[in-house]
Amino acid sequence: MQFLPDMSHVKLILFDVDGVLTDGTIFISENGEPIKAFNVKDGLAIELLHCHGIKTGVISGKASPALTYRCEKLGFDCVATGCKNKLSKIDEICQQLKTTPAEIIFCGDDVPDLAIMQHCGIGCAPVDSHALVLESADLVLCSKGGEGLLESWLT
Repeated sequence: MQFLPDMSHVKLILFDVDGVLTDGTIFISENGEPIKAFNVKDGLAIELLHCHGIKTGVISGKASPALTYRCEKLGFDCVATGCKNKLSKIDEICQQLKTTPAEIIFCGDDVPDLAIMQHCGIGCAPVDSHALVLESADLVLCSKGGEGLLESWLT
């Protein structure tokens, strides 16, 4: 059994997208447009977090119209897409939302997410994350990326 870290100080939860809010699969349309599948169950979980005063956001190295649309529909408090240096973006987000890295949970799944997970107060990961991420995570969630990750965590 995994013990949950103390989350009473958390003000913001940030998510990587591919492999966390999606299963990492990218479909390509005939026009070359990337298409991603998001799990609708994460939407309710994000609403519940907002109801409890916890802000949410995404920070992703990729950008696409589909991602922008989904982020708008979910009502994230901050959205950073096409972000090449996620670590410096965290500090910018902290200034914008008047928080500190210690008050952030960051959920990532791959090696480039490790530095951010270690910079934030709590690093979490879907169960199907890269082995190095699973080793480093403070919290490993029971769902795979894109399979209603948040719903399983919050219910």
